[in-house]
Amino acid sequence: MSLRAKRAPCRRTRAATRGTAPAGKGEATSAAESGFPQAQPGESCAAPGRGDAPRPIIAIDGPSGAGKSTAAALVAERTAFLHLDTGAMYRAVTLAAIRAGLAAPGSPPREDVLGRLALRSGFEVQRAGRRQRVLLDGEDVTGELRRPDVEALVPLVAGLPSVRRALVPWQRRMAEGGGVVADGRDMGTAVFPDAPFKFFVTADLDERARRRCRELARRGVEASLDEVRRALAERDALDSDRPVAPLVRHPEAVLVDTTGLSAEEVARRILDGCPGLAAAGPGFGDGAGEAAPPGPVRPAGRRRAEAAAEGRHSDAPSSDGGDR
Repeated sequence: MSLRAKRAPCRRTRAATRGTAPAGKGEATSAAESGFPQAQPGESCAAPGRGDAPRPIIAIDGPSGAGKSTAAALVAERTAFLHLDTGAMYRAVTLAAIRAGLAAPGSPPREDVLGRLALRSGFEVQRAGRRQRVLLDGEDVTGELRRPDVEALVPLVAGLPSVRRALVPWQRRMAEGGGVVADGRDMGTAVFPDAPFKFFVTADLDERARRRCRELARRGVEASLDEVRRALAERDALDSDRPVAPLVRHPEAVLVDTTGLSAEEVARRILDGCPGLAAAGPGFGDGAGEAAPPGPVRPAGRRRAEAAAEGRHSDAPSSDGGDR
């Protein structure tokens, strides 16, 4: 079986795909080579009411607990884009490896074995409202993807080149035609380096630890704040130091510090950092439901140059003129 994805129906157009990048050295260059379903030639998702112009990719990176997945889900809802939670895919591979006895604490995972597992396992990704459901061999495992044992091993599994060779080409094919909010740790730097809108979402370590503790408590998992803080710091080190696609901020990514912000406020800052992008779903605060007027989608580098010419700092979301 192969990895499959269910997304909103797309219309066929001759418009060129934006935000995708050719596979890197050593990566599969086609769905057939990677074992994933082949995308139909010329298929893309056009924005409602804008002819055949493809919608852009919004790439959101950041460490664990920063709130990037929640914000990405809200942005996807507001724009009627697909939320591509790539972290869930790597957690699914990790869960499959744990179930198969191929990954355990203190035992380095075998790259060749897990690479083959990522290719043949029966993963299915579905949209469930503004969130993403992940099925493994027909079983909905979404609720198991943040188990402590999965969280502990996913940095090692996600850093394996063979696993990334299996998943990255499929992630790119899900984003063909644009209209995607992709969150992870290397969306703007490795998977979608040409995405016109890039963001790096972060927060204070203590804030992230408190959020993770609350999340664990809601799922009935007991953990002390110190334990969670230590685990997050270790995960940060593993993600930042891994040799393949490490967690780093792209030079053109807008920095969003979510410390003290609600998920809605974070989503608002991200949307404010996407000039010309109309919100198709429910709005925020005053003027809810009103879409922004159509405007050009400009590459991040061009936005930075225009900001410099106007004498303002391009990393500051336009809602309040600065990041926290």
